[in-house]
Amino acid sequence: DLLSSEFAYITPDNDFKQTVIHPDPQTWDWAISDDWVKIAEQNGQLIRLHGPISPQCSEWVMNDYRSPEQLSRNLSEFMGALCRRYDGHPNIPWMDVVNEVVGMKGGWNQPRKNNVKGYECPWLTIGLKKGIPSKYKALHEHGGMPLFVLQAFEVASKNTKNLKLIINQHGPMQDFVWDKIKEMVLYLRESGHRVDGIGWQAHIQYFEDKEWGLNSRNLNYLGELIDWAH
Repeated sequence: DLLSSEFAYITPDNDFKQTVIHPDPQTWDWAISDDWVKIAEQNGQLIRLHGPISPQCSEWVMNDYRSPEQLSRNLSEFMGALCRRYDGHPNIPWMDVVNEVVGMKGGWNQPRKNNVKGYECPWLTIGLKKGIPSKYKALHEHGGMPLFVLQAFEVASKNTKNLKLIINQHGPMQDFVWDKIKEMVLYLRESGHRVDGIGWQAHIQYFEDKEWGLNSRNLNYLGELIDWAH
């Protein structure tokens, strides 16, 4: 009742992600995500489609040591299917294409051994784009641009006409993280890919310390990031 009466815009937590929709190679299960669309239709709400290529992927993707070619095919299959199913729906204007590409220390989120269940980032195995122009200093710091990010936006662009495509990131207002996000946006657009917005996944409850909490410096930096995006 609270959700339907007080909110015009909803972001279902993990229900559009690969872990739910494509949990194993033989299964495609759209029941829960379709139910969210029905709820939005009934209540006149808009959905932020949060089903990105991210560290939260299905265990069958992260645990069987797939080759870069296999991971690339998996990425295209899932992102393409998600776009084709929901593009053009009047209640879904936005879609997070990738999420949490940059780690909390400013490097790329890495594949992990003995991963925490449900949290892994195998996609970096696909490789890094070399030969980035020297003006993109933050991208050069960690070897280049992740190829999976370029691929995800390419697939999303080809399979959508109506969805606004978003690059999403978690964490506090660390300038070395957001410098990298901003350079990724500029390089994606320079490379001919459509990026319509930046999302901040505001896990602020985890950042209540003096350095990264809701202090005046970080609120001002958030304002600067919003201005830059516009």
